[in-house]
Amino acid sequence: MEISGHVLGRNGPAKDAWVSLQQPEEGIVGMSHQDSTDEKGSFRLKGVTPGSYSLVVYQRREHEDVYEPGARQKIEVNGENIDSLTILLGLGATVRGRVLATGPGSPPLDRIYVGLQSVDDGQHFGASERLRKDGTFEIPAVQDGNYSVQASGLQDNWYVKSIRLGASDILAEGLQLEKDASVGTLEVTLSSASAELEGSVSDDDGAVIGAKVRLMPDPENPYNRFLTRRTRTDQAGHFSLAGLRPGKYRVFAKSPISSEGKSYQSEPKNVTLSEGDHKTLSVALVKPPD
Repeated sequence: MEISGHVLGRNGPAKDAWVSLQQPEEGIVGMSHQDSTDEKGSFRLKGVTPGSYSLVVYQRREHEDVYEPGARQKIEVNGENIDSLTILLGLGATVRGRVLATGPGSPPLDRIYVGLQSVDDGQHFGASERLRKDGTFEIPAVQDGNYSVQASGLQDNWYVKSIRLGASDILAEGLQLEKDASVGTLEVTLSSASAELEGSVSDDDGAVIGAKVRLMPDPENPYNRFLTRRTRTDQAGHFSLAGLRPGKYRVFAKSPISSEGKSYQSEPKNVTLSEGDHKTLSVALVKPPD
């Protein structure tokens, strides 16, 4: 099947817009089909199989070789060609905010990005922007929906202490964007007073090399899931996780897959970390009975 149509901007047909058909299971980076619009804003995607998709259009930022999402539309392909689609760019909200830092030192702001990730079922729209020198940011053309807010590019011991929109705790409640509603200004606070967790993984035979260790916020929700951390044990069965946000976590460990294709895991262990903590944890894997 084919999907074709036109992309329109504020001043008419949108030339050189990047049109991407994305499947939900692939997320924001998986792209099964893509095309660039021509002089008339036309695009055509061939060989599309039946299924549910998001059609995302990226527009080039003026005077820069940078593309940013400008529109998104859900598409259902049911065995017939879809033509004459009209996609309008420039719709959606502009999410503005600022990043503040607490604690000793200051993070390198020019390396930090603030991003949005849709958590609605079947929607995997994502967008991010690098901070300006003054710590502010703008994410344009964000469609209505339910989003988590994340910060990436943090170094050393810096972590996301809080994300707030007025009185709302975005790490607990998420960011809800509705048509014609005022967004307000997001405030992302970073701190250098992070915690560290190290430990060991063992079973009845001793230290376990290459065990997978996963640390998850407790409780976990779609808006704080990015705080999950993963690592593996070294040759001594030891692991270390630094730059952790203080709070409550659950820790799991899982053995490497054996030559028989089997593995086994631990019971969850609870740990609470405070600012500047350096805690040690022993995790025991439970082998299933022979």
